[in-house]
Amino acid sequence: WVWYLMFIDIVLCVSSYFLASTRDPGIIPRSSSTFKRSVRSTRPFFYKLHFQLRYCDDCQRFKSPRSHHCRICDNCVERFDHHCPWLGTCVGVRNYRYFYCFVTTTTIFCVFANVLCILDISSYFEEQNTTLGFAEIGSILLQCWLSVFLVIFASTASVFTGGLFCFHTYLTLTNQTTIENIKKIYDGQINPWNEGFIKNTSILWGRQYPSLVTPKGYVVDTDKAESNEMFNYGNFYDSVPPPRRTPPVV
Repeated sequence: WVWYLMFIDIVLCVSSYFLASTRDPGIIPRSSSTFKRSVRSTRPFFYKLHFQLRYCDDCQRFKSPRSHHCRICDNCVERFDHHCPWLGTCVGVRNYRYFYCFVTTTTIFCVFANVLCILDISSYFEEQNTTLGFAEIGSILLQCWLSVFLVIFASTASVFTGGLFCFHTYLTLTNQTTIENIKKIYDGQINPWNEGFIKNTSILWGRQYPSLVTPKGYVVDTDKAESNEMFNYGNFYDSVPPPRRTPPVV
């Protein structure tokens, strides 16, 4: 049954890697230069969580509170976590669950491989009934050299993947992103996104946000695009009330 579990774990690992690397991470479409000239001076504020909207000069539009512009992908990503070089893409709101599943299944696979190789090495020693010296131990390890190599490799890999798994488990339970944790945005103040362990983990099992990118759509001429059409980002900005004189900013 152990081999069946390893097979299931390998399937989950490969499929989650494929989904995490090919899924749209939550790219926010770019706006037009007309929008930049006409709307940037209004400086809208998102009062629901007391965040001042930031403006992206590259995408020429206002960012949502947790979005960031990735300099490698050259796109603004909703709930940007980090850019993963192993996936070759950003990790954001739409592929974070698959990234977390990939890290988890990789850690489990390393532990499985470690345990099975150690059992294989111990079986060689159990066959020897005499007292073993250094020469005998060396000859036995040479006989099972592949298991020894895999133990070293799996142990080293499990340190990195296990640390990554623990770190992202902590981020998920506290509803933080990697960039927010590194920049220590919520140090000394309340995290407004923290809604408890159960609600915080909804990014792993909750409703999937629809993609704002249309792969089969036409390329829009930004010089001729209307600013009101390019500013339509779902219903996110519909809840923004009229500006106040001294808006609170976190």
